[in-house]
Amino acid sequence: MNDKALAYTLFRIFMAINMFWHGAVRVGPAYGAFVEATQAQFAETWLPMWLVTLEARLIPGVEVVVGVLLLVGYKTRWAIVAAMILMYTLVFGMIILQNWEVVARHLIYALSLYVLLHNLEFNAHSLDRKL
Repeated sequence: MNDKALAYTLFRIFMAINMFWHGAVRVGPAYGAFVEATQAQFAETWLPMWLVTLEARLIPGVEVVVGVLLLVGYKTRWAIVAAMILMYTLVFGMIILQNWEVVARHLIYALSLYVLLHNLEFNAHSLDRKL
């Protein structure tokens, strides 16, 4: 086993667990509370509430799906792209709220996703390579 492939796999799994559980803890009984909290957070902004609600409803599912895809390494490129698109929307919302601390934290996710995509050639231990 090549060290670069091992490092990539371990990092991909780390990101997968992070993404999956971000979404999974918001599904079920916490789902409604998450949507309501997001609506309250953006209530005083110029964003239309239907758009805020749509985004809040989609976030947990996207996080769960991306997490599962990254975990098994299936459609890895597209999972990373989907995660980055999600990050764009989250950063946009935080910029509207002028929550610069959260924007800065999201940069860590963006850089992590960049590293995964940039080094996709080392995605040796994945369903992408097996299929």
